[in-house]
Amino acid sequence: MDRVIKKESSHIYAQDITALKGITFDQIPQEMRTKIFGVDYICMDMPGKGKLYVTRYGWPWLEHLLPEQWYESQQYYRNGERLSEGGGAVYRVPIFNNEGRRMDMVVKFSRFAQEVMLYIQSDYPDCNAHKDFYNAHFNGPFEEFGILMELRNSSRGPSNYLIRTKRPFGIYCPDKESEPWRMGRTHWRFSPYQEAIQKNQTCAGGPDVKLDIKKTYILLFGWVEGENAAELCGQGLLDNHELRSLTIRVHNELNQNGFHVFDNKPRHFILRKCRGDNLLLRRNGKLVYALVDFELLGKINTSQ
Repeated sequence: MDRVIKKESSHIYAQDITALKGITFDQIPQEMRTKIFGVDYICMDMPGKGKLYVTRYGWPWLEHLLPEQWYESQQYYRNGERLSEGGGAVYRVPIFNNEGRRMDMVVKFSRFAQEVMLYIQSDYPDCNAHKDFYNAHFNGPFEEFGILMELRNSSRGPSNYLIRTKRPFGIYCPDKESEPWRMGRTHWRFSPYQEAIQKNQTCAGGPDVKLDIKKTYILLFGWVEGENAAELCGQGLLDNHELRSLTIRVHNELNQNGFHVFDNKPRHFILRKCRGDNLLLRRNGKLVYALVDFELLGKINTSQ
């Protein structure tokens, strides 16, 4: 492994990515890894390109996560499809390996430290009760991965409400800088994110990760097959009553696991059709869904 990567400032410089195949996440030296909001990362410092923080889910797909595969020359925009179900700039990007195998990835530009403009649908009042909307904020990139992993782990616990989600692969921070105001950021909004990441980081001799107010942070997820509930309602596969019932069910199941989403809405629920027909997949009579938007995912404050 020494000829493949070299340690400098506790970061990894990829010399030969193909040679990293077969090396497991846990075989990477501890001083080259960090844990932020409970999520383990391998930190890759790419001179002239930026930094890539890879999770356990993303490590097997490392060659696909490199910026030359999807970011450079705005490939995510030119080759990808902008998604309507996600807030902000979110793209479905096709990636191909050397054997021509396709692996779709979600590329999402983080909106942390920006003002949150919430539109609350009055059609779903039960889902909007008892929430402190004044404290709503977009999760930071590492915070979003951390709370997503908490949700994934909690939904496998005693509540018996299994909530499926897309998998967090990695976070990419390009070298390019922009003035904060161009990204809608202010220093007073940014400071709490910086403080939180410092409090919720376990370096264990590895790199000390800090956020940069002048840089973009892009979250990379695995793609979830299916269509969102709002689109399926438009196709006539769900009626308005079923759509409302599903929205309330998602809210309740999140609540049972100790979470809530400020903008809980059908465009964030992905459903699948059964193979060979036009019926939606169900288990035990209930629709099978996956959640795909987490920038406003939060934990319920039980102290109040």
